[in-house]
Amino acid sequence: IKHAASMRFADAQVADVVVSPLIYETNELFTQKSKGRFFAVFSHPVNRAVRLFYTMQEVQPALREWTLERYARSTYVENNFVTRQLSNQLQGPLDESNYRKAVEIIRDKFLVGLASQIDQSLDRYEKFFRWTYRIQPKSQEACRKRILLEELAAEKKMKRRMPKEGDPIWAWLLHHNAFDLRLYAYVERLFEEQAVFVKGARENFRNIDTTCCRCEPATFPAFDLDGDDDDEISPGDNMEQQDGDKEGTQKSTFEGGIRLLRRLPPALISALFVPCTVDDFWLND
Repeated sequence: IKHAASMRFADAQVADVVVSPLIYETNELFTQKSKGRFFAVFSHPVNRAVRLFYTMQEVQPALREWTLERYARSTYVENNFVTRQLSNQLQGPLDESNYRKAVEIIRDKFLVGLASQIDQSLDRYEKFFRWTYRIQPKSQEACRKRILLEELAAEKKMKRRMPKEGDPIWAWLLHHNAFDLRLYAYVERLFEEQAVFVKGARENFRNIDTTCCRCEPATFPAFDLDGDDDDEISPGDNMEQQDGDKEGTQKSTFEGGIRLLRRLPPALISALFVPCTVDDFWLND
């Protein structure tokens, strides 16, 4: 991150999205001239902790014989991960000031999403950031649907492993994540409030004015959506028109972004801090 900042990463406009859980360090990449907007997908802290445990079991042999209860009572269990990241206090006890700082940053700086409503969250991101497909729209849409179905199946499988509310394991996990639980309740309310950010945006936005650089013939920049060929521009058409239209075309980062979401550990998915290079945000504002 320091090297990228020294190379004036944001001003170079070489990337559409930056992914990192280190929000304060990543903020150094951006300037008053080249700003970004954070967005994140949040999970209920108990769900997040349980998913993290089973993920850790897969990669750490020492934990493979552990039970969820032993994990919940151990020093391995995460402690208010999101509140700590947002308030920039990774060690030591937390207090009300840490929670208030986390709420303030989420309210002022984040476009929030919910893991429990991932389809709606992705739809909102697409509309807000004006993401559209640009490689093979039909294939990308099929990929989107497949990934969401896989995530839904994984979520159903995980639900069978979740402790019941009120069980001792549930209580221990909440004990370690009391601030994150309050923060998640706030995020749920904010998610409803932020619907106004995309009010009036056309439905199925990701398929509007898409491009298809691998289609036969390739389209530059518009992809015909209604079958009447009015929107399609072929390589033989007027280049001045093509260039003019390109300026208004938004780049899509969805396919790579959702694949990255699936690879991240659950704890990071719940605190996925991604500044996007749009001119309306800077952490130090």
